[in-house]
Amino acid sequence: IILIIGVLLFIISCNAPLEFPLPSFFQGSKYPNMIKSNDGSLFILWTSESDTTSSVIFSEFMQNKWTEPSIIFSSNSLMVNWADFPSIFKSNGDTLFAHCLEKSSAETFDYHILLSYSIDRGKSWSTPLKVNRDQKNKGEHYALRLHWKNTACQLNNK
Repeated sequence: IILIIGVLLFIISCNAPLEFPLPSFFQGSKYPNMIKSNDGSLFILWTSESDTTSSVIFSEFMQNKWTEPSIIFSSNSLMVNWADFPSIFKSNGDTLFAHCLEKSSAETFDYHILLSYSIDRGKSWSTPLKVNRDQKNKGEHYALRLHWKNTACQLNNK
């Protein structure tokens, strides 16, 4: 009888809904991208738009809750759509890398690749670095491979 009760309690608990709160999204938020790192860390990035500026925002799921949202990039010319959206990569320790695309001309698919990093797990971010320095405005589908303190990161677009 004890075994039957235990099995029934287990089955009932398996059917209980899983509560998974979301971070505090800002008004105008869209294109969320949830990423699980190799060590199991869970991140979510999204964009938020105001009248003049778009921002890439991130939060990490830690200790059963989301950290306070942190702005990684802000620009009046970010390029974000259903296929081209920011991503984040966790390196060793508290080092994070994030990338996004920034329009480089009025043409639809002309953009630069911006890269920023954080050495304090997203509390602060570096000034974005323009990765493609060839002075061409023409956007290309790309694969970017980074090496950082014995860790490799590959960012792919398409």
